[in-house]
Amino acid sequence: MGLRTLKKDGAIKTKDLEAGARISTDMVDNLGFRLRLAQNLVFKDFNERFAELSLTQSLWSVLILIEGNPGLRQADLGAPLGIQQANLVELIETLVSRGLINRVPLPSDRRSQGLHLTAEGMGLMARGWKVHRGHIDYLHTRISSEADYRLLTDLLQRLIAGPDQSPGA
Repeated sequence: MGLRTLKKDGAIKTKDLEAGARISTDMVDNLGFRLRLAQNLVFKDFNERFAELSLTQSLWSVLILIEGNPGLRQADLGAPLGIQQANLVELIETLVSRGLINRVPLPSDRRSQGLHLTAEGMGLMARGWKVHRGHIDYLHTRISSEADYRLLTDLLQRLIAGPDQSPGA
């Protein structure tokens, strides 16, 4: 028995398995399986590149939102990232303890605090965007054309958003 895997060119190759190992050959035609393989590739490259900045994908995502929305309340940060509030607390604490963000009381509601990048956080973001550009360039090399890259991102966005929920649809 052999394990069928996808090669870079899309061809399927077979590798002998250890005795007793079983994998469904239907997996290579399964969208979820292919998405998982793509996710692994993207995560591996991201993690290798961002290791020099000691940033995970979750920390980087939080920093991007804070950079683009100075003063954003922590309570408003989780939903756009798909992160539960309990998990978000640890991420925010990590960024505060590293001196990358700070909390500032909001004038409109002294009980709430807005999140802001510190000077150190801004410097890290400048370096991070350069690393991120390298990551995106790498992903572009994996897909043959800009049109295919855009098509893939558009299709993934449609998959995430779900069916059209507009009136009359």
